[in-house]
Amino acid sequence: MMQSMVESPIPTRAEVLDVANAVIDGTDAVMLSQETASGRHPDTAVAAMRRVCLGAERQFEPKLDFGSGARVLVRTDQAIALASMFLADRIGVRAIVALTESGATARWLSRHRSSVPIYALSRNDAARRRMLLFRDVHPIDFDPHDVGPMQAAREAIQHLFRLAHLVEDDRVILTTGDHTGQLGGTNTLKLLRVGPAGLAEGLGDL
Repeated sequence: MMQSMVESPIPTRAEVLDVANAVIDGTDAVMLSQETASGRHPDTAVAAMRRVCLGAERQFEPKLDFGSGARVLVRTDQAIALASMFLADRIGVRAIVALTESGATARWLSRHRSSVPIYALSRNDAARRRMLLFRDVHPIDFDPHDVGPMQAAREAIQHLFRLAHLVEDDRVILTTGDHTGQLGGTNTLKLLRVGPAGLAEGLGDL
């Protein structure tokens, strides 16, 4: 996307606009190829693309358009993701927490642009690597150790609290399934509040 930087330390105006428009249009990721593989200024090219991306993201104003999506949802995890983004837009939460095995729920969540970060907790290394490319998604290593969904939700909130992603009194939306660790099992949405020491309060309340 910044082909001129194979030789030049400065991108052209057209290249800057191409990268910025890609971000504004909702692209999950942008990449460099020859600029870093064999170019004369690989570090400078990465830094230039980063500056353009951050600048374009600052121009973004979150505005969810739920009418532009599919009229009929055939997947349960897709419906849960859409409901989560709708609630996040209406009630104000600190984060959306997705307990996911494959990363599919995080992918559905990332299709709706929002100012709310999405923390995707998975024990699957390959899934976390894939989710690094999803917009607004922050993959985090988390293994619920085969406990039930209620205990897994509590441990997930405490894990994020210990990592300083959440603080006491934060409200969060959590998506999970009846059976943790199973692919395609997301079917539950919870609205929680972070209590003292990261304890989740309001489990079961929507």
